[in-house]
Amino acid sequence: GSRIFYVSTNQAVDGRIDSTDTDVYSIPYADRQGGTATPLTGAAEGGFAEYYPALSGDDQLVAFNRVPNGVSVYNSPVAEVFVVPESGDTATRLLANDPPSCTHWPGPGPSNTWPKWSPEVQTVGGIAYYWLVFASTRNLSYRPQLHMTGVSVAKSSGDIRMHGAVQIWIQPEKES
Repeated sequence: GSRIFYVSTNQAVDGRIDSTDTDVYSIPYADRQGGTATPLTGAAEGGFAEYYPALSGDDQLVAFNRVPNGVSVYNSPVAEVFVVPESGDTATRLLANDPPSCTHWPGPGPSNTWPKWSPEVQTVGGIAYYWLVFASTRNLSYRPQLHMTGVSVAKSSGDIRMHGAVQIWIQPEKES
């Protein structure tokens, strides 16, 4: 890639972010020379704290967490995953943030955090297909478990389509 995405904040606790004043910024790599840091449109919006950015394998999308300002970003029960093009635009909330209706989730949350992309992107018929893994506390014990979702992008229009999540089945149910 040609840019690095990171979280900018003026508050940290023990080396981790703990503030609601966080935004996603990018800086050019420029052969290790850097450059001017700029906020990522859609991931640096007033009224929200955005954090934990992850760049897709083809450098086209950035997934990140978002909570309303005034809510701690650390282990927040209302954290959700959003996606935005790497050049910035309106952020798209993942449909996968919602637990299946059959679970009768009581809330708050679930917390959906730490998005990470698969390194591979497949393009078929002009549509790019991405896989995204994230931690979710959607089980009744509130233990974080890994879930996976698909994200697809029409190459001609740039329209982003979201899908529901599936739990990665091999995780021990009583472990985080």
